[in-house]
Amino acid sequence: MWFLVRYQISRCPNCQRILRIELDPTDGLRIGKEGQRCKCGQMLSTGRYEWEHLSAQEHRQYFHPVRTAIVLLSVPLLMSFTFARLTESQAIFNLNGLSTGLWFVLICYAISWAGKGLSIWLSLRRTGKLRT
Repeated sequence: MWFLVRYQISRCPNCQRILRIELDPTDGLRIGKEGQRCKCGQMLSTGRYEWEHLSAQEHRQYFHPVRTAIVLLSVPLLMSFTFARLTESQAIFNLNGLSTGLWFVLICYAISWAGKGLSIWLSLRRTGKLRT
């Protein structure tokens, strides 16, 4: 089975050293170090932002991306259709499939928010805004 993996290699324009390799680069907001210094001494932008440099609207957008919501909200409907067809019932929807799909979405959101929370915590710790 073949998998398609998107990646992006960032190089220093001065010395051509590889600075980082990002798997699955996205166009959305990414939390992290805003700059990275190469071994040759040049400071380069990473395309990421520290949490404190984002507006309140960007904070909401970070936690509720529209594309992710559309995909995850369609999962329960697809699972209910699939369960209805597998059980050969006359109903269009199957409540077992719908509830299974909703649990799947909740688990995916919980894992996603835990990762985002960790990124925010690290950003606040890096900028000194987090008291430990």
